[in-house]
Amino acid sequence: MAALTSLRPSSGADRAYVEHVYFETQRGIIEALFGWRGEDVERAKFAEFYDESNSTIIVADGEDVGWMTVIRHPDDIELTSIYLQTDRQRNGIGTALIRNLMREASETDREIRLSTAIINPARTLYARLGFVVVREDQHKVHMTWSQEHDASRRAALDALIDVAEKMIAGDVGAIEGSRTIVRLMYSVGDGGDDFDDVFLPFVGIWSEANDMVVGDRSLWSAEFLERIDRQYESYERDVSPTIADECRTLLAVLAVNKSLAE
Repeated sequence: MAALTSLRPSSGADRAYVEHVYFETQRGIIEALFGWRGEDVERAKFAEFYDESNSTIIVADGEDVGWMTVIRHPDDIELTSIYLQTDRQRNGIGTALIRNLMREASETDREIRLSTAIINPARTLYARLGFVVVREDQHKVHMTWSQEHDASRRAALDALIDVAEKMIAGDVGAIEGSRTIVRLMYSVGDGGDDFDDVFLPFVGIWSEANDMVVGDRSLWSAEFLERIDRQYESYERDVSPTIADECRTLLAVLAVNKSLAE
C-alpha cells in the first residue's frame, strides 16, 4: 500500500535529522568520488549547499522519512535535492513526489532541472520518469524534464510496444522490426543497464543487416539486388526463431517504463 505522503517546511530543529539522512544515503557516493575527507570537512561542505529556506521534510504515514530542496524560478523548477531514509526507499515515495513536480511544471509551462552524482543509482529512476541528460561533467550528470519531451518519449514507447507486438505476431519481420526499434530507442532515454540490455539483440540484428538494406533499388543492378535479397532472406531465417522471445522480454521492460511515465 502506498504511503500517505506530505511535506512540511524544514526548520533549524530539523538540521540534525537532515544531516543524518544526507550522510546515511550519500556517504558511499562521497567516498567513491572524492574519498572521505573527515567529519568536519564533510559537514562544512554540507553546510555550504544546504538551503533550509527552500527545503521541506518528507512525511509518510505521519513519520519523517527524508527531505527535499526545490527552488522555483520563473522559467523552471530546480530539484536541488531529494533524499529518503534507506529503509523508506523503493516504495514509491520519491516517484510520487517527482510526479507532483512534473504536474506543477506542466500546469505552469516550466521545465524541471536537476543534477545528481554521476554514479547515483537514482539517475535511472529519473530517466524512466522522462528526464533527459543535457550535460555530464566529471562528477555530475545534469538532466531536464519538459512536457514537450515527455510527450515525444511516450509516443516512442507506444511505437516500440506496437512494433514488438507485430514482430511477435509475424506481421513485421525481424530485420525490419529491429531497424525500427533501434531508431526509436534513442527517443526513450537512458533507463539504466537493464533497460539498455534488452535492446542489444535488436542492435545486433540491425548492425549485421545494415548492409543488406538498400534505398532506391533503381540505382542498383539486378545481379546485385538478387545477391543482397538472398543474403537478407537467409539472415531473416536465421534470426526469426528467437525474435519473439526477445520481443517479449522487451515488452516486459517497456511496460514497467510506461507505467512510470503515466
